[in-house]
Amino acid sequence: MLLVANLCAGQAPSAADGTSYVSAKKPKDGFALVAGGKAAPLYASAEDWPGVLRAAKDLQADINRVTKLTPTLTTDKAPTGKLVVLVGTLGKSPSSTSWCAAKSST
Repeated sequence: MLLVANLCAGQAPSAADGTSYVSAKKPKDGFALVAGGKAAPLYASAEDWPGVLRAAKDLQADINRVTKLTPTLTTDKAPTGKLVVLVGTLGKSPSSTSWCAAKSST
């Protein structure tokens, strides 16, 4: 399962033209949530809204239901590595806001 989202670019999570964000093939601007028997770790700030934390837990459970692998979900310190799924609200989650600010300046 692959997830492609351009949250900081202001694009909606689903495309109006019907473009799918889930694919069996890796697009050049995406990454695999699960590959090689490993799931990408999830991170949501403990300071974010309760509904966002619930959504992160639901995503963790959904990935497990589909792949039988459970990604780690941390709320205290962002995991290291190239592939991390960042779940958060711009302006509420310090990590989401700072990451998008850094990406916008590059």
